[in-house]
Amino acid sequence: MKDKIKQLLHSESFVGIACGVLCLIVIAAIVLGAVLLTRNKTEVTGENPASDISFALPSETESVNESSAAASDASQAQQTSSSRQPAANTSSRQNQTSSQATTSRSETTSSEPEALVEPPKADANDYKAMAAQNTYRAKLLAQNYYEDFFDEPTRIQFMNYPFSGAASATTAWEYGALMSMQTMMAKIDKSEIPLMETVIDGMNYYARTKDGELEAYVVNRGSYPMGASGEGLAYDDNIWIAINFIQAYKDTNDRSYLEMAEHLMNYLWEEAWFEPLGGFFWDYRKEARHSCSNNPAIKPYVDLYKITGKEVYLDRAKQVFEFSVNALKDDQRNIYEDLVGARQVNGEWVEGSSAGTGFYSYNTGSMISGASALYSVTHDQKYLTEALECAEGAYKYFGNRNQVKGYVGWPYQRENGSETQIWFNVILLRGYIDLYDVAPEEATKYILMFQNSIDYAFDNYLDNGYLPYDWLGGWHNGERDRYLRALDHSSNIEVYAMLADWQSRRQ
Repeated sequence: MKDKIKQLLHSESFVGIACGVLCLIVIAAIVLGAVLLTRNKTEVTGENPASDISFALPSETESVNESSAAASDASQAQQTSSSRQPAANTSSRQNQTSSQATTSRSETTSSEPEALVEPPKADANDYKAMAAQNTYRAKLLAQNYYEDFFDEPTRIQFMNYPFSGAASATTAWEYGALMSMQTMMAKIDKSEIPLMETVIDGMNYYARTKDGELEAYVVNRGSYPMGASGEGLAYDDNIWIAINFIQAYKDTNDRSYLEMAEHLMNYLWEEAWFEPLGGFFWDYRKEARHSCSNNPAIKPYVDLYKITGKEVYLDRAKQVFEFSVNALKDDQRNIYEDLVGARQVNGEWVEGSSAGTGFYSYNTGSMISGASALYSVTHDQKYLTEALECAEGAYKYFGNRNQVKGYVGWPYQRENGSETQIWFNVILLRGYIDLYDVAPEEATKYILMFQNSIDYAFDNYLDNGYLPYDWLGGWHNGERDRYLRALDHSSNIEVYAMLADWQSRRQ
C-alpha cells in the first residue's frame, strides 16, 4: 500500500517545485545503492507495482458536484502515528489480483498488533458477558477494516476494497462515519483513544478555511490539512462531524473537541437556517431542506446546552424540532419524509409538501434521538410521545419480520434498490439507544432486535473479517466477490460498539 500512496499523493503542482530536490535524492540513492550492492554482493531488482494507479476524489453520493482537490506530497501528510496498530489479516483475501494487492499495515508502523482473545459464547441474559462479546466482535471487524481501508501515515481512507479501477479516497461523509465508529470504539475502550485522535486528525484534510480560520468541512479531501477547497459543502456532513466531536469530548474531556462542535453548530445556524420558514438547507445550493440536515441537529444542540449551559442551544433544538414535525413528518406512519421545498407567491415564501419524497431509516432514527434528548432536559411529554411514536413507526415500516423466523431484518438498500446503505440503520439504532435513557423498557425490545440480527450475521456469514450488507440473507448479488465499501463496514463495527456500550449500561 505504501507504493500506492506515494503514487497517489504526488500532485502536479508540486512536481515543478520539487524537481531539483528529487533529482538530488535520486542521485544520492543511486550512489548509496551502488555502495551497498558492492559491499553486500546482493542483486536487487524490481519495479513499482503501483505505477498505473491513479487517485480519484469522488463527489458525494446523490449530491454535490465538486471538482476533486489536488493531492499533496507524502511528506505533507506524515504525522504522528497512533500507538495502537490493528493486526494484519493473515487469512487469504478472495479475488485479489496482484495489481489490487495491498501491503500490510504493519509496514506503516512498528508497533505490535493487538492480540484479541475471543470470550466464551455469551448468554443473552448475562449483560456483562454480552458487552464483552460485542466488544470483541467490534475489535475483530475493526482490525481488518483498518488494514484494508485506512493508511495511517497519510490519513487516507479508501472508498472500496479491493480497489476498483482508480483508488479513491472517501468523501467527508464516509470519513465522518469512520470518525463516528472510532469515537464509539474509544467510548467502550480507552486504549482506542490514540487511534481516535489519529482518525480525527485526518478529518483536517476536509477542512476549508476562511480568513485563516476553520469555516467548515467540504465534501472532497484536500491536498493538505486545513487546505480543502471548492464550494461542495454539505451541511448535514458538518452536523454528523459535530456529533463526533461531542463524543470525542466525552471520551477525553479535551475542550478543543467541544470548541469544534460549537463552531460547527453555530456555523450551521448562521449559514444554513432558512429564516422565513425555518429548517436547515441540505447543502450550499440552498434548494431544499432535508430531514438529514434537520433531525440530526436536535441532539447535538441539546448536548451543547447540557455541557455549556447556554440557553441558545436549547432554543435552537426546539426550533428545529418544531420545523421537522410540522414540515417533514408523515403523521400516518410516524416516520419522516426525505425533504421539503418552498416557493414564492406574490413575494411571500410558501412551504411546500414533503409527501412522496421517500423514507430512509436514519431520518426517523435521528428524530428519536433528538426528541429523547429534548425530553431529558425539559420533561415535556410531547417530546417523549414523539420519540415513542417514531420508535414504533420505524419498526413497523422498516423492520422485516418475514425474512428469517424469529428475527427482524433491517433495510440494506435504498428504497429504490440502487445501493446498499447499512449506515442508515446505524442512526436508527442510535435513536433506539438514546431512547433507552428516557424509556428503557420500551427501547430494549427494539435494541435487542438489532443485537439478534447482527449476531445472526456474525454466526452464519462472517467471511475474512467482514459481514454482509444483508444480515439475515447473507452474501448475494456478487457483492463479496466484487468489492467492499468503507461506509458499510465501518457501520457494522459501530453497531457492535454501540451494543457493547449499551449492554454494559443495562439495568
